[in-house]
Amino acid sequence: MNFAMAVQGNRPLHLEPADPLYIHPYDQPGQPLVSTPFNGDNFDNWRRSVIIALSAKHKVALIDGSCECPAATAPLYIFWQRNNAMVLS
Repeated sequence: MNFAMAVQGNRPLHLEPADPLYIHPYDQPGQPLVSTPFNGDNFDNWRRSVIIALSAKHKVALIDGSCECPAATAPLYIFWQRNNAMVLS
């Protein structure tokens, strides 16, 4: 499934803020999503907090598989790569 709401043509690729591949200017790699890190004993609460935080940033699609990695030659590939790195960090 392709989530991108992209505008193409003579203009550069543009993603809308509601698109899971859009990165907000305030999003930074390594930025903590939850206040309590996973410690091995709190998985259910930690998972819930992470899902809520990723949902607020429109990034759940990157971890649940509904926003699949496009082909390396696709215009959206670089956007997917950046978002994947952001979520992994």
